[in-house]
Amino acid sequence: MAAVETELSSVAPDAGRMRRKAIVAGAVGNVVEWYDFVVYAYMAKVIGGLFFPSGDERVTMLASLAVFGVGFAARPLGAILFAHYGDRAGRQRALSLSVLLMGGSTLLMALLPTYSAIGWLAPALLVLARLVQGASAGGEFAGSGAFLVEYAPRGRRALYGSIQQVTIAIGLLLGSGLVTAMTLTMSPQAFASWGWRLVFAIGSVFALSGLYIRAKVPETPEFTKVQQTGDVEKRPLVAVWRQYRRQLLFIIPMTAGPAVVYYLYQTYLVNFAVSVLKMAPQTALLANTIGLIGFAVSLPVAAMLSDRFGRKPVLVVHGLAVILLSYPLFAWMDASRSFGSVVAAAIVGNVMAGLYGGPVIAAYVEMFPAKVRYSGFSVPYGIALALFGGTAPFVAELLTGVFPVPVGATLELTVLMVISLFCFFKMSETHKSELE
Repeated sequence: MAAVETELSSVAPDAGRMRRKAIVAGAVGNVVEWYDFVVYAYMAKVIGGLFFPSGDERVTMLASLAVFGVGFAARPLGAILFAHYGDRAGRQRALSLSVLLMGGSTLLMALLPTYSAIGWLAPALLVLARLVQGASAGGEFAGSGAFLVEYAPRGRRALYGSIQQVTIAIGLLLGSGLVTAMTLTMSPQAFASWGWRLVFAIGSVFALSGLYIRAKVPETPEFTKVQQTGDVEKRPLVAVWRQYRRQLLFIIPMTAGPAVVYYLYQTYLVNFAVSVLKMAPQTALLANTIGLIGFAVSLPVAAMLSDRFGRKPVLVVHGLAVILLSYPLFAWMDASRSFGSVVAAAIVGNVMAGLYGGPVIAAYVEMFPAKVRYSGFSVPYGIALALFGGTAPFVAELLTGVFPVPVGATLELTVLMVISLFCFFKMSETHKSELE
């Protein structure tokens, strides 16, 4: 962030002030989105017991993680709807709507009766809330990324785009930190009774602040030019399919491996430490929280390297690191079953995720012109996360019951990352190009 402030101080006061407002608007909404979306994963064990009671703890956990994945099933639909709206009416309006829906669905989750109170209707309403969360998150990622990069000066696009990723880390840290603090200070009975509801309720309050801030920020200069020239696409999805099909299809395999990295090291690691390593939930959450600091720190560093040397070199290093280090990390955790090994794996895994998160927003934004940028970025990214990201904790949990632990936890990740690495080698370098 210091590098961004230095950049802002060197431009005209009005431009610098506008960029600061844009950064805050893009950041605060994304914090809310990711806090709301991931606290479910941190409380999957508790939620599973309340909404999917069974005599088999593993079946209950799998059911709870499957609902976590359901949210991702709605991402492509949300991406399509929000991208169409964002390319027609503007980024600012689409992003305000996304944070409003996220806050509403999170409030619903805070108020839901459990299975013991209303039977099957409880998990059905839980699924509905996750679907709305998924749809709004599907429109948030690409929209806030495009919003920040379109406000960025040339030569700083990855750095500005990485702020969006840093806010993901902040949202994850808030969620992980709050759940950790509550599980350390509350009895398991109190947390299962009402503590988990408080976590969701706080997220809905965050959403109101995000909505207020976003409503005060004007449209990006890039999309304003599109509006002023009358070049707004009436059917942006059709246009991007006809004119930018290669880029559209390229993003899906390019995202597949990194999507699993995110959700393996940032959400599943907690469940892995509890269910496989038999670690106390609060201890696992503490290790996860420490690891997320590595994500937040590595993001701007990777972004600045990307702005200096290019998107491709940083992404290639990310892919190679994931392929070479993931199996040894899980093998070490399984062998030692210590807090130190889980912390180390969380830090290394999150730094590897940061090597992707730093350059990727700018890389994807640079693939498309402003009039179809939201659609071109959002839809394939949403599809990739639905297919590979949201299902990653479920698949890893399933495979660890079939294969030896290190193989089961990293099999899908390794296969998909080989595919993504090939895409990194084949991608066009765009860090010196002008935005269209």
